[in-house]
Amino acid sequence: MKQISFSIIVTCFNQSAFIRETIESACNQTYPAKEVIVVDDASTDESSRILSEYRDQITLICCHENGGPSAGRNLGASSAEGDYLVFLDGDDVLQPWALEVYWRIIDIKQPKVILGTLLYFRGPTVAGSSLYFRSKIPVTNHDEVPSDIWILKYSRISDKDREYRACASTMVVERRIFQRADGWTRELFPAEDYDLMVKLACCGPIIQVEFPPTICYRMHAGSIMHKVPQSAAMLCKVLMGASLGAYRKHGVGRLDAYSILGGPAWFWFTLALRSKHYGSALEVFIWGLPAMVVAMVRRLVVLVGGQRFPEALPGLADRN
Repeated sequence: MKQISFSIIVTCFNQSAFIRETIESACNQTYPAKEVIVVDDASTDESSRILSEYRDQITLICCHENGGPSAGRNLGASSAEGDYLVFLDGDDVLQPWALEVYWRIIDIKQPKVILGTLLYFRGPTVAGSSLYFRSKIPVTNHDEVPSDIWILKYSRISDKDREYRACASTMVVERRIFQRADGWTRELFPAEDYDLMVKLACCGPIIQVEFPPTICYRMHAGSIMHKVPQSAAMLCKVLMGASLGAYRKHGVGRLDAYSILGGPAWFWFTLALRSKHYGSALEVFIWGLPAMVVAMVRRLVVLVGGQRFPEALPGLADRN
């Protein structure tokens, strides 16, 4: 089995309440071939002091001015040497064996991109919180080593026939492919994860992980889900770019972009309505209607033809 190396890129800004658990989850990965790069995006809280405690375990990059998450991730990626880049926000937590799951998938399937899946939790620590898989199924022990790995392989992201909760922390990208796609778009946040997915749409084979969830996503007052107007506005910029053919330089046509963005457009449209942000809902509807139509047609095709069945890979329970 080929030894694959990973660069875990953590970005944080004023997340001292969470950053220690995030860093420890990266440093304590059971897979050995890794480096941890942390970009402190000019934090003004206790983050700098906490991060200084880990200087012998991480590569710490301290910014003098706040440039935003996308710029921070690009800065970390520019220093990375791993074969694959693993992005991790400063309030999220990697499962202890996440890199082992990614390595097994890469060793067998050689994807360019892996789209992971999430566990949701609230609270100061993972251990002290209730965990939910896809917001419905409770999980009692996040340390338990998965006995099964279920994946779906697609030749392109735009061929995906399953829902995917876009999140920077679930995206694992081959470093050369990331560089070829020009990385994260600095001006976009939120919705930068949708933008990167479109840029990577035709880069080669991708794997969507159905099980196990590899990332613990922390729900708190600062989560993107609570920033509806900002998220809707940024998504409209991505939709506008797709309508104007901005992604053609990445080999991605309008229909491929729409097939990826239709689901997010519908999600944020309905969320804006439920939260009574009617102006944001109207804006998303106007810019997102073509994408929602394309996504709806694709969904009907999938319903008629049937979803592809997930493929099982050997789990990690017997790895020793």
